[in-house]
Amino acid sequence: MFIISKNKKASKILQDYKKAFSDLSLKFGSIYEFKLINEFTLVWFSAKPQDQLYKYNNGFIIGKKKFEDSYSDQPKLIDSDLPECTHPLLQNTIIKILKDEILVKPNEVTSIFYDDKFSVSDYSILLAKLDGKMPQNRLVQLLTAVGYFPGNLTLFKDIVRIPYLKGLQLNHRSSIYSISDFVWKKADDDAMVQRLQEVVPHSVKQSLAMSGGLDSRFVLGVLLKENINPTLRSLEDKENEIVDELNKDLKLEYHKTKYPKETAYHYTLMTDARIYFRGGNYSSMFDRVYKDEIIHTGLSILPMNENSFASAWKKPGSIKTIYSDLITYALLPRMPKSGFTIFNDIVQKDEMQGFLEKELSFGKDYVNFKTRKQWALWFYHLNRGLTWTFAHVLDLSFYIYPVFILGDKKAAELGITSSAYSNFNKERLRRINQKLFPAMSVAYSDGRSFKTKPFFIDHYTRIYNEYFKKLISRFKHLKVNSNREKSNWFDDLECKQAKHFESYYRKKYIEIIQDKNENPRVRRVAVTLNNLLLFLEK
Repeated sequence: MFIISKNKKASKILQDYKKAFSDLSLKFGSIYEFKLINEFTLVWFSAKPQDQLYKYNNGFIIGKKKFEDSYSDQPKLIDSDLPECTHPLLQNTIIKILKDEILVKPNEVTSIFYDDKFSVSDYSILLAKLDGKMPQNRLVQLLTAVGYFPGNLTLFKDIVRIPYLKGLQLNHRSSIYSISDFVWKKADDDAMVQRLQEVVPHSVKQSLAMSGGLDSRFVLGVLLKENINPTLRSLEDKENEIVDELNKDLKLEYHKTKYPKETAYHYTLMTDARIYFRGGNYSSMFDRVYKDEIIHTGLSILPMNENSFASAWKKPGSIKTIYSDLITYALLPRMPKSGFTIFNDIVQKDEMQGFLEKELSFGKDYVNFKTRKQWALWFYHLNRGLTWTFAHVLDLSFYIYPVFILGDKKAAELGITSSAYSNFNKERLRRINQKLFPAMSVAYSDGRSFKTKPFFIDHYTRIYNEYFKKLISRFKHLKVNSNREKSNWFDDLECKQAKHFESYYRKKYIEIIQDKNENPRVRRVAVTLNNLLLFLEK
């Protein structure tokens, strides 16, 4: 973890973060400081398997430079200049020091944040504590509405993510510049799979977070095709039977694990308050610390194999309205028209809509797609895949190195323009999986058979499931989900209230988390916000 800043308190902020985990058995390294230029200092310590630091003659790489690099909590000195790029799936950042400026270049799918004080970090909450910032009320309500932060947003005004495929230039001010472009190509499934095979690392031990769904089986197929036999890992749930059946012939090492032991406070800090309480829970898939191993997931940074946000793009309308429709139907469908009334300063839905239309419009500057479906996939990539996916596994990243082969840019460029119809009922991905597993017959957890149906039945099923069945299911889901209680997560929480908590809510913290009739989203965000405030207030 790191901070680049002129603020002399940066080292103390990292020390405060370390202290917050003193009662867990995580191995955190010592804090190191490096003087840069123009009064900037880089402060770094290792908290995760990917938190390496390499010092070159003209800068740094923060994060592994190669998959096979052994973990180290001490800086490594390399007597050469920085490489121009590294493996596209590595989570790292190149810090290049020039005569009068610093270039911050996140790798393709790496999240790095910067603020209005010219400071940079891999965690937004570190910048907030450094600047003395508190969460903005509107952004707290956005987290309540969506469950994560779309685009480049965080809980804090003026702390944002460096946009996808962009870099940050630091001198007397900060400015964004382009590193590479996203150039979509004609859909080619064979070329897409071949590209994924090319980027799979071979030099490290590998695991796969395995479920009974299509995406993780697709990733497994790619790995097996490259002669990589990953260790399968999953939570103990009903999908274990499917994974057991799947593994009868494969005979891979397989571990089932239970839920994690982190407190709500630790979970909030681990996930950078970028997702509401227990939005992921993936740390339960691994219980050993700092092994030189990576873990793949089927989480799709870009849904190159499926349609996404169909409720928005299936709606009749002009391509010019697609972004507005996506915000309405994909991000804010569960936000009440009058807003969440439990907040002191209520943000209404139309106000949130206008805010997001402005904040997320940056996505239109990259590419010019031809269909509403293609725009929906791109919107998913920028506003869910690159944000929700990483927040979902940030707690896991303290134990093992997560890698997302489905986030590779070149593979995404080959998959994003597939036709909407080819993806109906997930038929395209099923057909790809059949090529990867020609002898397989184990069905998926959603009830779909592994083999596609005969021609006429297949096409009838596509239309029925995509338009009629999904419409009915959506209405049922919205009706049930708004008030249902899914877990007992709230029963074991500490009830210490942060002193600024009631500046956001009309009720006390204990009243919210103990009220089972309260909207679950409100309760989950209340947990996240309260624990974040406790950290910021110390």
